[in-house]
Amino acid sequence: MDDYFNPALSQSERQALYWENHVALACSRALLGSISPNFQAVSFLATFDSRVEVYFALDADDADDRAEILEEFPFELDVLLDGRVEIISRIWIGPDWPRSDWHGRDNRLVFARRRPTESPGSEA
Repeated sequence: MDDYFNPALSQSERQALYWENHVALACSRALLGSISPNFQAVSFLATFDSRVEVYFALDADDADDRAEILEEFPFELDVLLDGRVEIISRIWIGPDWPRSDWHGRDNRLVFARRRPTESPGSEA
């Protein structure tokens, strides 16, 4: 299994990568059934075995989505991570997250809504 990763990675770097991959899978599983059309993107930043910050980009402030993000999602993620870490959910509201100041933009992405594309021949 160690041969899968770059051989130049140290043991601690490999462990951090295993942990990040584990958190990515857990986030994806915790999000199942939670994504509404209001969600633009979800990313996370995990510090090794101590804290996971999850960043949500939404189109608009919605009470149901806020409850999902602040109550349901952290509970599900905590169960999947065996209660080992502090989970912090951060919500950003605005348009066009890739071109914004959204703090989750440069972290590990676990969900991104497909952006609408213009059909050939349509005029903008």
